[in-house]
Amino acid sequence: MAAQRRWTRAEQLLALELYLSLPFGRLHRTAPEVVAVAKEIDRTPSSVAMKACNFASLDESFTSSGRAGLEGASAADRALWQEFLHDRDRLVEEMETRVLAAPPVEVTLQRPEGPTEVTRSVRQRRRQAFFARVVRAAYAESCAVTGLAVASLNVASHIIPWAENEARRTDPCNGLLLSALVDRAFDRGLVAFDERSRLVCAKRLKEPTAAASALVSLEGTTLRAPEKFHPDPSALAWHRERWAENF
Repeated sequence: MAAQRRWTRAEQLLALELYLSLPFGRLHRTAPEVVAVAKEIDRTPSSVAMKACNFASLDESFTSSGRAGLEGASAADRALWQEFLHDRDRLVEEMETRVLAAPPVEVTLQRPEGPTEVTRSVRQRRRQAFFARVVRAAYAESCAVTGLAVASLNVASHIIPWAENEARRTDPCNGLLLSALVDRAFDRGLVAFDERSRLVCAKRLKEPTAAASALVSLEGTTLRAPEKFHPDPSALAWHRERWAENF
């Protein structure tokens, strides 16, 4: 019997990217993304799907809800997962150079000037794209508040903004998937989430002249739990404290 071919680091990175970027229910051999990776690295779609599912068994944000991935994770898989947890930015930079066909993500950036600015711009786009894919997958493309499942109307939003904390720029636990209206209100401190993850509205939205019934009607709605990478309560508390005077 021929020896089983070892997984290279490049192949592992592609499998990890699949786990992070797809809802768990889509990690199967017929998923187009799985088939594309399998073709790229000359492996069967089944083996690629199984390798991606191995990472689920290492992800406490996934297993904490009682679910389980496959139990065939290798020592190399475990080491790579630890890199993701503790050296995410460097790993994202490496991973993003290997992504096959990531969907475009709209990012507003200042026009770069000179080689240094171009490099910084490319890195920022890669990190923004990674963050958006992972947060979207965690919430299965549905708004965490309204349940809206129209991908083009939902935004992967940082809880602690990009400019405020460099260490949390690619942290999916610092993210929420919100419909465009809720995202805009959250970003401007017009809505927040209390200690029980319930949406609260700023006082100005409740004024008769505000005509903000679409948002006010959502007050008290509890954030829907994602499949993985649950929002960090300390990040939500940071947001509440930043905009405390609005409530």
